[in-house]
Amino acid sequence: MNSILCLSRRYWRMLVPAVMTAIALPAVAQTTTTSSIDNSEVIELSPFTVDASDDSGYTAANTLAGSRLNQPLLTSPAPISVMTREFLDDINATDVMQALDWGVNTTPLLQESESANFEANVSSDNAVFIRGLAGSQARNYFRWSVASDSYNVDRLDLARGPNNILFGTGGVGGIVNVGTKRARIGTDIQSISLMVGSNDAYRATIDVAQTLNERAAVRVNAVWDDRGDWINNAGRTRKGVHLAATFKLTSSTTLRLDGEQMSYDRVIGRTFPQLDKYSNWNGVPVQTYGAATPAEATGIFQVSTSVDRWTFDAGTGTFMNWAGSHQSGGGGGSTPVDIRPKALNMFGPDDYNNIDADNVSVFLEQRVGENLFFELAFNRQSEDRNYRRSRNENLYLDANAQLPDGSANPNLGYYYVEGTITESSSERTVEDFRASASYAMDFGDVFGSHRVAAVVSRRDSEYQGLSENERELISNTSVIRRKYLAYGDGRANTGIPPLPTNNPLVFDFRDESLNGNQTEQNYWQLSSVSKFWDDRINITLGLRNDTLDQNSLQSERVGAYEETLNSTGWSDFAELADERTSSYGIVAGLTQSLFGFYNSSENFNTQGGRDVNYDPLGPRAGESWDGGLKFRLFENKLNGSIAYYETADAGGLHYMHGWFVGGVRSIWNTLEPGRNQGGFQDRQDSSGHGWELDLTSNPTKNLRVSFNVSRGTVKISNHGKFFRDWMDENLPRYEQAYNSGLDFEGNALGDSELNNIRTRLDRIYSANTFWWRDGISPLRQREYRANLFANYSFTEGLLNGFSVGAGMQYRDAPLIDYSAGATVDAPPIIYYGNEYTSGTLKLGYATKLFDDRVRYKVQLNISNLFQNDMTETVGALGDQEGGTVNYRRPREFFLTNTFSF
Repeated sequence: MNSILCLSRRYWRMLVPAVMTAIALPAVAQTTTTSSIDNSEVIELSPFTVDASDDSGYTAANTLAGSRLNQPLLTSPAPISVMTREFLDDINATDVMQALDWGVNTTPLLQESESANFEANVSSDNAVFIRGLAGSQARNYFRWSVASDSYNVDRLDLARGPNNILFGTGGVGGIVNVGTKRARIGTDIQSISLMVGSNDAYRATIDVAQTLNERAAVRVNAVWDDRGDWINNAGRTRKGVHLAATFKLTSSTTLRLDGEQMSYDRVIGRTFPQLDKYSNWNGVPVQTYGAATPAEATGIFQVSTSVDRWTFDAGTGTFMNWAGSHQSGGGGGSTPVDIRPKALNMFGPDDYNNIDADNVSVFLEQRVGENLFFELAFNRQSEDRNYRRSRNENLYLDANAQLPDGSANPNLGYYYVEGTITESSSERTVEDFRASASYAMDFGDVFGSHRVAAVVSRRDSEYQGLSENERELISNTSVIRRKYLAYGDGRANTGIPPLPTNNPLVFDFRDESLNGNQTEQNYWQLSSVSKFWDDRINITLGLRNDTLDQNSLQSERVGAYEETLNSTGWSDFAELADERTSSYGIVAGLTQSLFGFYNSSENFNTQGGRDVNYDPLGPRAGESWDGGLKFRLFENKLNGSIAYYETADAGGLHYMHGWFVGGVRSIWNTLEPGRNQGGFQDRQDSSGHGWELDLTSNPTKNLRVSFNVSRGTVKISNHGKFFRDWMDENLPRYEQAYNSGLDFEGNALGDSELNNIRTRLDRIYSANTFWWRDGISPLRQREYRANLFANYSFTEGLLNGFSVGAGMQYRDAPLIDYSAGATVDAPPIIYYGNEYTSGTLKLGYATKLFDDRVRYKVQLNISNLFQNDMTETVGALGDQEGGTVNYRRPREFFLTNTFSF
């Protein structure tokens, strides 16, 4: 794919870092011999940065996440939690998604877990839900779309709820900001860490920070992480190098550089088994291939004889057309482990997600006098993704006594999976330019002190994505990959080899979609932080306006079989959104240690997809309010907050099930030939409320404690409003056509076409009366969540140097399914899965070696301490029996050795 960026973007992309570096070099070359320079002055006074070195234990002091200005957590009205570097190390969080599972009211969406259509989330690696609603991730307060390793992370800031000051566009659930490690003048670090663990896990990291002189410092971090998985053939390899530099050009000017290059290759091991499509068969086979279903055989059906069904058997290497064959049926629940072992990975390494990404950020900070600050910031992120997904969610029994060529079927009565394979690739480039100014004023206790800030920014992004499916190109039919359980999978690579050539047929990948867009986002923002009466009253205000323009990539089909999609250029830009959002909050000191707070904020987010009229869905709008108490007790040894919140997401994406989309497309294409009705989605409204308690404590110099508990619910309303209105308008025409037996052009309809219309309409009616009720909660929602972790370090006596830590995580039973009540108006029957409590243990020892020149630390972490082999119910089939399940990770051990010089 060609990356098309206008000349001006390329020019600025090269010019900004070059000019800033050129400015820095002469200043760095100078040395100061007459007097020392205050190396921390600019960093501490700048309102646009927070120094993670001020964090103590598990407790952070300040944040930018509430107002984009450096502000104490205690007096920020926004609900914010911070995971410090010490906490991340103690829980052995080697990546951000792993750490977020310990966050307040936060749920990371793991790639190996089941999606809505019971496939692995292969294409998503950093999705997170906060307060039960979609959240977003950022890196150094720029939007971020790649899963982050923790090797270069200083801290994580979790801002819950929409926050227009941080991002006018973003998930309504909240924002997770990854703060990377910085080079600090006067702080030198030389550290290497080596880890080994369960399932062939090996990891090495280095962290080297060096002060070059009184004006410059650099820091290099690197990671190599290679590990298998408890699922056969699964695993990951991550490599990354991160460079940070700080140049103090003058006593009032600072330049910071931050850049990373990384690769992340992962084979996804699905943690859920295939679904039962075998148990209904009574075991009576079909003796003659392609014959009608025998009367004595039940629980099987014959697939179409009119459409080719080219199937490659990976075990035997045969490649045949199985049109007219018979397939078994079943109840649809998860396959039990006595049939399909938990660690089995049926298609080996064929579910993968490979990412190559790089990032560069430049920050130039300037102080003018004592009260005026400026910041110019530039960020560029690029990523290339390639992933492959095999759709094989069902398990069958082979009921055919013969192969398609008439020979005996050696796999009669054997279990097998089959499905199609999709390969996708994408490129994304994002460039951010941001200019900020801040001015501080102090009018005394009565009229208060104020800091106001103005920001203008531009964000240019370009995306291109190609998706391909395996096809027989002449007939344009799907190629199916099949594998029998009898052949097992083992630890060896069991991926499927390329399809054989079978002339005169042509087998290859066919381009199914070529999507792309270029987006230009411009915004301005005003914010202020005001303090009155010796900081007893703190008021934060924010106003922001975002405009987004977007075009789309045009394409055409070429090739002998129209198998290739070629780009033909870009459409004209069109306005996607022009939204103004606001926020305000107040923190009032009830005592010196206890503060009441209230916060209200808005945001919006763009979303892809089109409705049934093929009009863009348009942006979704988020808003929330929080109120509660923040406290700092016992001489700052206990910090935390307790709050109640309400949040809403208006006009969010409503996933239209294939029943509706396929039904409408089939009906409409039957009644109006040539229309070619496309796929569509719709909108819905979500609202949530709950409470959250968040505590961090350093009770003594040796003890660290982190605890949070939350209760939250989400309800959905106005499901598929556009579709329902559209159906109300068009259903009379459908019924009239059905009753008259004529399509919209007056042509007579055959019996099969009439039966299809009736079947589709009845199913849409049935689903409409149940699934679209207001007040239904999303599936997989857990109402209660709690996390506790504590660590104690011994500093004297026989145990001097040892440390012990332990953690507990509680999740209550999730809502997993609904079924209709006894009557249409009766409330639905709700089914719940399993609650669980998991534990983790950490043991450590620290000492000094080689005449105290080397600090050595060894740490053992044991995850999933109690639930070594837990099966979690995630779906029901009309009752609690025979549902679908997900397997939680077994107990794992990780031993880390760290040497610091």
